[in-house]
Amino acid sequence: MANNKQEIITTKPLKIALMQSQLLVGDITTNVKKIKKMAIQAREQGADIAIFPEMALLGYPPQDLLLRTNLGKRVNSALEEISQVTDIVILMGYPTTKGLLS
Repeated sequence: MANNKQEIITTKPLKIALMQSQLLVGDITTNVKKIKKMAIQAREQGADIAIFPEMALLGYPPQDLLLRTNLGKRVNSALEEISQVTDIVILMGYPTTKGLLS
């Protein structure tokens, strides 16, 4: 007789936090601080994922900020700092010039 054991896999519910705040246009440093603080608060309240608006780093509308030559470096530095928040997935859009047609 064959062994018909079934493995029961249990998972915990995925908790998602939708993040909204008054982020400042062009103030990446302040926005990073707010994003990190909000992500940590979401993690402490049991969230597995924190989802931020598409232009959370730059504020909205970014307008001519997107044309600045040092924007890529500033965005990369900001993302590196945000990535220091652990034990929660942070999902956000950010501007990039890679892969764009000129």
